[in-house]
Amino acid sequence: MYILAVRYGRKALAWATKNKNVDAIKVYDITKTDFKASGTLKITLASSVLAQLKTDVSNLAEYRIKKAEIDELEAAITEAQLYSSDPKNKQLHGVEANRANRALIKTIDSNLDSMEDLLVGEYEETESTFVNLFLSARHISNLGSRKTKLIITVIDKNGKPVADAYADVLEMENEEQYSDENGELTIVSIKNGTYNLEVSKDGTKTSRKFTIKLGEQLKLKVVL
Repeated sequence: MYILAVRYGRKALAWATKNKNVDAIKVYDITKTDFKASGTLKITLASSVLAQLKTDVSNLAEYRIKKAEIDELEAAITEAQLYSSDPKNKQLHGVEANRANRALIKTIDSNLDSMEDLLVGEYEETESTFVNLFLSARHISNLGSRKTKLIITVIDKNGKPVADAYADVLEMENEEQYSDENGELTIVSIKNGTYNLEVSKDGTKTSRKFTIKLGEQLKLKVVL
């Protein structure tokens, strides 16, 4: 959403500057860093750009801004509003994205299996070091195996795995994940230190503190 707002806003800035439209300049003179705010403020800023674009649309053709592009920005804002306004929608969106990512990873792993046969046959005698490195981390799920990682298993009170549970390490940005069908998820590249973990699903939440050391592969079992 913000990428579209910046892209079209910067284009329109040229028109606003040429015409000395002070009010429009204030709206269009934006950068990516202007969106380092909360979700609500991001949507408000993008919506302001959208409203101004709709007002100026007849003047923007020569600046390569089309009505279809404005519609694209409006659709992105609508989607952002949907997932930010309702926590359940946001969680559902995350679950679907997580499932899609897992399917993609399986496809990539399958392709890497095929690549392995070609690489081993071509280089195993002349480039053994390269082949060994490739084989040790050829699957996407293993790429972080030599790094510090947190391995979480989410179970219910009966010991059964809980799929699509939302896990968040509060002190880390962009590390929210959802458990797979086995109740498992892995967070990699964690620095030395003590952290707070929250795990939730369908209104039920639990939290715990953990400490991890560099190079450690810490396994946590969380009862939800």
